Amino acid sequence: MFLWYWLRYLYFYVIGWWIRRKKKNNQEDEMWPTNIRSKAIAWPWECDLNLHLNTASQISEAEYERCSWHFASYFMEKKPDFYWVMASIMTTYRRQIPMFCRYEKRYNFIGYDERFWYFRQTFYVKGKIATMFFLKLACVDKKTHKMVPVEDACKRNNIPFVKKMKVIPETLKNWAAAEQTEYKKLELSNTKSQISNKQTKKQK
Repeated sequence: MFLWYWLRYLYFYVIGWWIRRKKKNNQEDEMWPTNIRSKAIAWPWECDLNLHLNTASQISEAEYERCSWHFASYFMEKKPDFYWVMASIMTTYRRQIPMFCRYEKRYNFIGYDERFWYFRQTFYVKGKIATMFFLKLACVDKKTHKMVPVEDACKRNNIPFVKKMKVIPETLKNWAAAEQTEYKKLELSNTKSQISNKQTKKQK
């Protein structure tokens, strides 16, 4: 499985490299590919007991496609001083992907806000949506390991900043806001629980 992972990774690197090679004049729009497509097959070792592509494999495929976008974009040429981390992922399942089924993947760069980059990954079976992912990525400084604002990360590395792509759909804004609210609630609840446990131990 380890070898399979790296073979797949190499395959998507080649896809990204090929897309990048096709770009001649390095205009801003070409530095930020908005749509990457590829095809895959649901192999037996990627399926669950129901003989359908399992959740873990689908998320892995989304990760491979994200790598293609990085290789196809301007980032790899600049060798930035930050790396990408997956901050969050939202998944919607609509149709099953049977074993040995050939399906299409489309990876779209949506845009960004002050803190995150937003992408959409969609799997299609016979032209119909099977699975849809919304991904939220953050830039993290390689030295400090702290998150870097999107615009700052671009400026520090002389990466063209495409301001027209900054508009994020309202649905994604609501998702990000709801996610942050729930995180704060859970964090507060966890903190209170830890304090309560410490007090209980002291009393004993």
